[in-house]
Amino acid sequence: MNQKKDFASIRTQKYIVFIIFSYLGFIGFSFAGDSSLFVEKAMQNKTTEVKQLIKDGADINSKDDGGNTGLHWAASFGLTEMAKILISNGADVNIKNNDGNAPLHWAAGQGSTAIVKLLIANGADINAKGKSNWTPLRWADAMDKKEISEILRKAGAKP
Repeated sequence: MNQKKDFASIRTQKYIVFIIFSYLGFIGFSFAGDSSLFVEKAMQNKTTEVKQLIKDGADINSKDDGGNTGLHWAASFGLTEMAKILISNGADVNIKNNDGNAPLHWAAGQGSTAIVKLLIANGADINAKGKSNWTPLRWADAMDKKEISEILRKAGAKP
């Protein structure tokens, strides 16, 4: 069993369900106990709604059951504009999920070049280790994201 591909497939399937349900008008749809409204809206790339939630005082670093924030999901799905909104409003670029991974781990593993650069420019720890002791560079190398690996190495990431 390839856990990386299985995990990516599950995330992709959830994202597709969110898109379909949002399109059908189920704006408040949520997988039971899965995430806060703020995280859901960030995951769905609902920039207008996220901006309004921020204006209304939502916790920009709120987490879903896996400890992932809106910035984790934006990094994973390559949602550059969402990542910019979150970071410019104070999202913690080094916040870790339940596996000890920061948004940079997800962006590196998924090959989100623009978000990797954005996170680094905003102070992301390029040598952060998750519970597995993997760094963003190790994720990029393992997922064969050569451009990301090069960006991280140039920024001073250690193998």
